[in-house]
Amino acid sequence: MKHHPHGPSALGNPCQGAYHMARLAPPQPASDAADEGTLLHAAVACLDTTGMDEEQHRAVEACWHEVAALVALAPAGANYYEETLSLCYETSLILFGTVDYYRIDGRIAWLRDWKFGRNAAPLADVQIAAYSALVMANHPQVQEVHAATFQPRARHHEVSATYTRAELPRLIDAIRERIAWREAWRLGDALTTGDHCAYCPAAL
Repeated sequence: MKHHPHGPSALGNPCQGAYHMARLAPPQPASDAADEGTLLHAAVACLDTTGMDEEQHRAVEACWHEVAALVALAPAGANYYEETLSLCYETSLILFGTVDYYRIDGRIAWLRDWKFGRNAAPLADVQIAAYSALVMANHPQVQEVHAATFQPRARHHEVSATYTRAELPRLIDAIRERIAWREAWRLGDALTTGDHCAYCPAAL
């Protein structure tokens, strides 16, 4: 799963140096955690858990049940899985990323960001705000996004929020500020360690 250097997942990284450190690090194979995440995300979208162990199957199945609940909530809507969307500010592309799942029914969208870790995802609220901005930017009819993380291995760590189209300019400003913060880091500045290091090329 390829990620934009300033995609929603990256914006949620609490380490200011992650952007530059990843650029400076030599090419590395993905970590085991990243490989499993890619596998599980694909299984949710493809409705196929072939080759997975029972625990992985249960995690994917929980996501399927969450999708079924949203379909029941908005039966006239349409599902979108693993959609890669972009966001521009004036004439510049500032963000693109792959939204795990969202469903649109008229003016309303429901968005889920699958999380398969066992610990709290850092700054998950920043991530779902960015994903919500992407959905609104690419679907002009959507006036409201009900966004949440869904973490089958640690449901108590989930976060949720609702964003309206009136808030989109504020969300875009927050994205631009977050990108500027990441790009301002210089060698010798402090790094923030934590669970997110498992996905960082500079730490592998």
